Amino acid sequence: MLAINLLSVLFAATVAARQGTRCPGRHDETNCSGKNIVKCSGDQNGVWKWNFVESCADKGPNWYCSIDSYDKAKCFTS
Repeated sequence: MLAINLLSVLFAATVAARQGTRCPGRHDETNCSGKNIVKCSGDQNGVWKWNFVESCADKGPNWYCSIDSYDKAKCFTS
């Protein structure tokens, strides 16, 4: 029972991290913020944050942001 609870907590933490709540401090990390692609980047003071890259909504009404099989944020259409 304890193992199941620990797995649930770990899964919830992983999902929260992928939702853009924390920039991990790697320049190549991308994520989705609504219909926007954001990228993790740091400044000369070592402050890391998510910065806007591209709006998938600008491509058309059926476009959205999602994470691809390479764990990168991309624009897709439905």
